Amino acid sequence: MKHAAPDFVPHGFRSTFADWAYEETPTPRFIVEMALAHAVDDKTEAAYRRGDLLKKRRRLMTRWANYLFPMKAVDHAERQERTDARRNRSHDPAMVRAKAGPTNRAG
Repeated sequence: MKHAAPDFVPHGFRSTFADWAYEETPTPRFIVEMALAHAVDDKTEAAYRRGDLLKKRRRLMTRWANYLFPMKAVDHAERQERTDARRNRSHDPAMVRAKAGPTNRAG
């Protein structure tokens, strides 16, 4: 007996994601639209928006993964947050000074 492929439409999955993001997260609309790879219609706004908002989109997609697969995604999200925190500390001038130790100032 041949297995039939389930009936689904990829656009329906994208629509489900958008509904969830708008209703269940505090994510601004333009980040949700960017996560869906939608173009910005307003030409002036498009001209000034040059960043890719990767960190904010990653946070949104991690929330989506946690929603879809609660037990699997949590570990990855926590690891990613710890990695991001370590990276942020390594670039923090106060942390760099603390690692270097006290400075000797003549005076």
